[in-house]
Amino acid sequence: MRRTFAMFGLCAALSAAAAAMAFLPNSSEASPTETGSPADEADSATAIAVIQNYAACYNEGQATGDPGLYVVLESTTYVTSQGYVTRYDRVDDELGSPFKTAKLLSVDNVMLWGDGRISADVQVLLGPYWFNEWRVFLTRQGDTWLWDQEVSLPAHPDVDTVAVNGINITETKDESTGDITYAFVSYSGSWDFTETDAIIFNFTNSGQEAHEAILMQLPEGADPMGLLDGSVAFEDVTFIGGVFDIEPGTSADLTVVGLPVGTYTLVCFFPAPDGAPHAAHGMIQQFNIVAPAS
Repeated sequence: MRRTFAMFGLCAALSAAAAAMAFLPNSSEASPTETGSPADEADSATAIAVIQNYAACYNEGQATGDPGLYVVLESTTYVTSQGYVTRYDRVDDELGSPFKTAKLLSVDNVMLWGDGRISADVQVLLGPYWFNEWRVFLTRQGDTWLWDQEVSLPAHPDVDTVAVNGINITETKDESTGDITYAFVSYSGSWDFTETDAIIFNFTNSGQEAHEAILMQLPEGADPMGLLDGSVAFEDVTFIGGVFDIEPGTSADLTVVGLPVGTYTLVCFFPAPDGAPHAAHGMIQQFNIVAPAS
């Protein structure tokens, strides 16, 4: 569910391109702390080609129902960092991803790192609306460069107008019963947001537990609580994007571009202490994108 790239090209390992950088040692360590050095033109071309190839394989894998086409281009470190024991586990989980397409918007700022990896800064649109900006790290295995890590960067969509809407995540405990109520709280006091080129939803976790914020659109007129009782089928839900593992005391951004007028839903499915999802304890919120005032 992390990536979907609507791109072009063949699903190949690009071993010839990788050979051009064979002087670099292989590594799959965590992100280096030192500053990378700018790559030359040839190395930059190699990194861009590898990322475009991965992108093409991702989309072909989604279109054909064969996620193995791109999972094979991921390092073992990346696969385990996503919570999987083996590539087979990851392939199984990728089947049915809600993000079938994406558009690779830019790949630039290619750098070489002391641990042998190469990175590039990538802008990608997942599905029609979800804008992401990452620093993607590639690691070499033999003659093949593999997707090793992505680090989120501040989003800078290339649009005329960007609106920022702050949303607080709160937890309220009833001391007499021990029950906890979770909530998304709009800092503006309104859940009507004006349609614009891009919207950044900035989530701040003021609670004591980790949370997520998944943005979706339900069938018209559907009760969002139907996500919990099964009356709203997930195959009828349009997933827009999300931010995950928002730790206590931290903030995270969800950026969408061109989100049209309509009603949308934010939900957190993380488990509460009683085992029920946070949504069952109040952490499910609808909001409206409204047309600008004329």
